[in-house]
Amino acid sequence: MSTEYIQAAYDKVNQANLIMMQALDFSYTEAWHENLQNIANGVLQVIDGQPNPEIAQKIQALYDQVDWDKFSERERLQVLQLIFLEAERQDQLQANHQMTPAGIAMLLTYFASRLLQTRGQSKETPLKVFDPTVGTGNLLLMVQRGLEEGGYQVASVGYDNDDLLLAIADQSFKFLDRQAKFYYGDVLQNLLLEPVDLVVADLPVGYYPLDEQAKTFKANTMDQGTPHAYAHYLMIEQSLKYMQEGAWGIFLVPTQILQEDYSAQLVQAIAQTGYFQAFLNLPEGLFRQAKARKSVLMVQKQGGGAKQAENVLIGDIPDLKDQENMEKFIDSFSKWSQDVL
Repeated sequence: MSTEYIQAAYDKVNQANLIMMQALDFSYTEAWHENLQNIANGVLQVIDGQPNPEIAQKIQALYDQVDWDKFSERERLQVLQLIFLEAERQDQLQANHQMTPAGIAMLLTYFASRLLQTRGQSKETPLKVFDPTVGTGNLLLMVQRGLEEGGYQVASVGYDNDDLLLAIADQSFKFLDRQAKFYYGDVLQNLLLEPVDLVVADLPVGYYPLDEQAKTFKANTMDQGTPHAYAHYLMIEQSLKYMQEGAWGIFLVPTQILQEDYSAQLVQAIAQTGYFQAFLNLPEGLFRQAKARKSVLMVQKQGGGAKQAENVLIGDIPDLKDQENMEKFIDSFSKWSQDVL
């Protein structure tokens, strides 16, 4: 299908969002959730007479102009991604609520696939994948798609404390006919979660406000002088608690995280039950500002034959459009993953 059809579908959904937004006094993101739910379920929901018949007719007319049955899953996903980029623009969403870009999600999918393959992960039993801060679900969705295309039977679980973003993730998976379980709540509390084979997360950056709970973590930095503990530190430690022996955690973190005054606290917390295996800086060109740059942190749970890499992989990922250097990087990563495992 040509890009014109994808753009046309985006335009119709965007119009429906703008109409819903104005009629119900919603944010763009709220309107998008309402329309996505309607599209995924195949029926326009009316509650207490809202939207009114005139508005409902206009929105339904827009729905009827898109034949989703003619769209592949990848094309549907592209429309979802375009709409959420518009939501970021319309609602000026804070950085912690923004979608993980598709290019970065694809790169993390490659890392996950390569590490699982080298580890000898079985394709005969369900592969448990966990995103502790799932948001709208784009990262988890792309990782799950990539792994399932590689022959894995993926059982995904996502947590988030933002009910609207979580609802969008749930409906996005439904729209694409993918299965996952989503839970609303504080992921830093005790979880009813079986040990997982893989963790992927685009970690939110900021303070965790519940000081008493933070004190139960080794990565708590309050005794070092911070007003509260760093949420992203705690989430890495929490993820390790729920990983199988030998399982991998792949996290997007601020590039400057290892230069922070309290980074030793994080490294020590990882070392309690895991191994700090790799830290790779994403290309600068992917970020509008240098301070917004992110890196890929890879940790591995102790046990199950895992060992500390003799050479922790630290470096820069080349420009994703630089085919020659990307091929060299992938070859280097492949060799390193074989050595570490």
